[in-house]
Amino acid sequence: NGGEKKKTVYLRDIGREEDRAMSLIMSVFGFEGGQELNPFLGLNEFLSAALACRCLAGTVDLGHIAEIAACIEMTIPFRKPKDGKDCAQLLFERMQSTRDSFDLDLPDDRLVVATQRAVAMANRDVGNFSTEDPAHFLSNTWILLPESNITLRHTLVFRISNFTLALKKMEGFFSFLDPSVVYVSFRGSPSDETLNDLTERARQNLGVALKYMRCKLLGISVLAALAELTGGDAPVAMFLGDLPEPGYVSPSIEDFILPPPFDETSVVMAAKEQGGEQNGPDSSVGRRKDTSKNGKGNDKEGKDSGREKCPQSKATTEVGSIDKTVYNLLRCGREAESSFDLKHSPLAAYLYGLMGDAGLEASLEYVVHPMTKEGARKVLDSVPNDAVRKIANACAGIALTRAEKLREIAKEYGD
Repeated sequence: NGGEKKKTVYLRDIGREEDRAMSLIMSVFGFEGGQELNPFLGLNEFLSAALACRCLAGTVDLGHIAEIAACIEMTIPFRKPKDGKDCAQLLFERMQSTRDSFDLDLPDDRLVVATQRAVAMANRDVGNFSTEDPAHFLSNTWILLPESNITLRHTLVFRISNFTLALKKMEGFFSFLDPSVVYVSFRGSPSDETLNDLTERARQNLGVALKYMRCKLLGISVLAALAELTGGDAPVAMFLGDLPEPGYVSPSIEDFILPPPFDETSVVMAAKEQGGEQNGPDSSVGRRKDTSKNGKGNDKEGKDSGREKCPQSKATTEVGSIDKTVYNLLRCGREAESSFDLKHSPLAAYLYGLMGDAGLEASLEYVVHPMTKEGARKVLDSVPNDAVRKIANACAGIALTRAEKLREIAKEYGD
């Protein structure tokens, strides 16, 4: 149903005798015939339960199908309490109602165990949120970006605007996600102590991820501004360089911008000093070297290349106006590679090291999508002149067809 841009899925109204197993699953989920299935509120989970029902019907009894459906239903994530009851309590009550309606042999003590089992499965499903390593959490988060942003699957052609939109959507999601709804408990399983520990670790990871996303968003927005003022939106690779490939080395932003190692007393000063450097594609500063066997490959990926390994904090540690964990993640990279983005973010690390938390938040006020010429000027004016000059000159060494206009911008902000 619906137009080309938005298609909706409706649940067909079926009689109980027509399809008892499917009617039972609808009862466990609290769904009714004729309602729209929301992709963010159970569509995928319901379809998974329906498929399980089709596969198992005739093999296991309806009581077990109800318990299986309950496990799948509980994996609908991030639900706030309703009328003072959390999603686990509401599931338990629906299981009771389903038992009575379908005359199932499911006493309350069995339903309690079934609900606790469903809670355990749901908590494992979001286990990534409580990892002690923020780099691991971010790597798993990055994997999800192409799922909801189709253009990122086309790694050779996706544009600056595509990446900006993907980051804005993810940043918005993290901004509004309440850590207290990530994990759930039912009648002491898991214990209050365990639940509090999981929730606190989720809170820490979400805090790191949100600031990381905002740093990345500022970096790509500066590129969007430069692109808008020099000819309009363009592929990300045009301004940042191609993703690394075996046996192939091409100019990249990290040839020109190399964020300094984190130092509690000098990271901001080092970034400022680098803002005045004029590194070019032939400069030895930050230049990638082909160090693999037979002279093939490069060290962009940090594999067997001698690239410095950065320390990772286990919680947010603020030193001055810079979050050490976030800076190290930007400079040294997430845990795993992705198909559409480098693990490390030299541009975002450079800007964050130069501007700190206060400068980051101030500049984000001017970030817009889609980018306009007026918006581009506001973004660039919110960033230190040295940074604009540095980044514009760096991009001029990569985006050769726009080099002249980029150098004009660099000169303008260098005066």
